[in-house]
Amino acid sequence: MANERLTENIVRDHFKLDPLFSSVKFEEQKSTNMRIAECLATASKSGKDRPGKPEFIITFPTQSSDYLPKNNLETKLTAAITDAAKLIELEAGQEYTIQT
Repeated sequence: MANERLTENIVRDHFKLDPLFSSVKFEEQKSTNMRIAECLATASKSGKDRPGKPEFIITFPTQSSDYLPKNNLETKLTAAITDAAKLIELEAGQEYTIQT
């Protein structure tokens, strides 16, 4: 594990020094992008419908709609908050399924 953490720190430092860093969204293990979060919800390496948690998620957001949808905002925002609460429960050892 120590070598893995060292590698992660090297990757973090590399991207932070890159001139494009301010243009990207750099996240670790979770994403605030609803489409990415939905894809990761059942993407574990074990294939047992558990969440996938990649070390790094790098996206190039070009539209705010990727992170906060404009159409049907109240419904989608409520669903996003509910999903966030469910993620917190999952981290406490409880499982859930996201259905759309």
